[in-house]
Amino acid sequence: MLESGNFVAANSESIISSSSTEHGEIAKLRNQISKQAHQNSNVQISNDLVEQLNDKSEECEALKKAMLVLTERISVLRNVLVASSVGFFVVLGGIISLNFKV
Repeated sequence: MLESGNFVAANSESIISSSSTEHGEIAKLRNQISKQAHQNSNVQISNDLVEQLNDKSEECEALKKAMLVLTERISVLRNVLVASSVGFFVVLGGIISLNFKV
């Protein structure tokens, strides 16, 4: 159970890292578009650059959705761990109290 939590945490960290990298790439592409637009207002902005920006935006949205899914899974796993721990101690307390009654 703990290994699963570590795996989820590791995946969350890699997604967060990837998301921040993607966000930086999006900002860089936007800067390139701005530079092109300011250098020559009569030149049409490169379709490739706009397409790359759109692709990165879609990837960023996908990463955000993945983070939401992972956050939900972490919440569920945390609740299961707490509930099972409480259940274990209730059963243990019942066993101990039965031993003292005898």
